[in-house]
Amino acid sequence: MRIQLHGAEQLAKALYQKSQTDFTAVCRRNTTLLFNRARANTPVARSTPWHTGGSLRQSLRAELPSGNSTGLVGYTIHYAPHVEYGHRTRNGGYVQGQHFLQRSVEAVQPLFISDCKEALKK
Repeated sequence: MRIQLHGAEQLAKALYQKSQTDFTAVCRRNTTLLFNRARANTPVARSTPWHTGGSLRQSLRAELPSGNSTGLVGYTIHYAPHVEYGHRTRNGGYVQGQHFLQRSVEAVQPLFISDCKEALKK
């Protein structure tokens, strides 16, 4: 699954052209913020006494930026997109998506934009 920041591309490109070191620092900070926010927003199902849940949260991974890469945050478990976007059930019903990663991206995006602007002012 892929969720991207939109509206920050020009700022990020300008910052990268100004200083790759500043660009990497801003991306590293915001990748970490996104990872922490996504971890807090990830749902944990506790359906039975012997199943404590948390597999989705434990599958969260972050790849910190390097070079001109902005960093990645995502889930490695196969059913993450179904929880994020929703899915059909066997009896024909539908389970709404929880949009936990999308909410995290939307919360971090204004911080990324302000960090880019602040770094460009320096």
